[in-house]
Amino acid sequence: MRDEIINTLINQLQEINFKGTLAPHMYGETLAHPQIVEITDKVTKAGIKLVIYTNADYLTQELMDKLRAAGLYKLSISKHSKNLSKTSMEVLRGLFDKISDYKHLKIMDICKQINGKDIEIDGLIFKIVDFYTDFNTNKEMLHNRGGELDLELKKNSRPVGCSYVLYPVIDVEGNIVLCCNDYKGKHILGNVMERHIYDIWTDPNNVWLRNKIYRGSLDLQICQECVL
Repeated sequence: MRDEIINTLINQLQEINFKGTLAPHMYGETLAHPQIVEITDKVTKAGIKLVIYTNADYLTQELMDKLRAAGLYKLSISKHSKNLSKTSMEVLRGLFDKISDYKHLKIMDICKQINGKDIEIDGLIFKIVDFYTDFNTNKEMLHNRGGELDLELKKNSRPVGCSYVLYPVIDVEGNIVLCCNDYKGKHILGNVMERHIYDIWTDPNNVWLRNKIYRGSLDLQICQECVL
């Protein structure tokens, strides 16, 4: 995402006094962004809580220190392999050593114990989600990205209360797309470089569409093919 779009988005969020969370990612690896520390600093200074979702491959102690100094609010690690990278394990060791109950436990044992839970460590909210184990066992967290992936999964019966439409998802061009599963941007609600994010999100047509999906009226193909 270009600096111009990032700055515009932050300014718009400040204008509506937004104090919630912002997670700068959409399918890419957040820590691979060369300006992730600067982005964290900008977002935090705007009074917004920065959340990073990462596979932790690029996580080092140096980067962690910079992110925390910049105001990182939450770090959520998505574990997609049997083991985490060596450098990320070192970072986690340093974090867990701050908690007496975890100090003498192995990193992977701790990860199993806290899997899927938010825990607070020295002012940082931390979470790890073990997708690897889930994939190799019951596959409860595996889904088909709105029908984009050809997977043999059990189709849920017309879900009610789809949480994916409850928050705005913005792609690299500034488009607010239907949800995080709209990988190809087939359903664009608006662009923050053309309209204010508040105006897009509260547009009666967009509110009507989101409410319809939330209630389980799935007319769009992406919704009909989605396996949650």
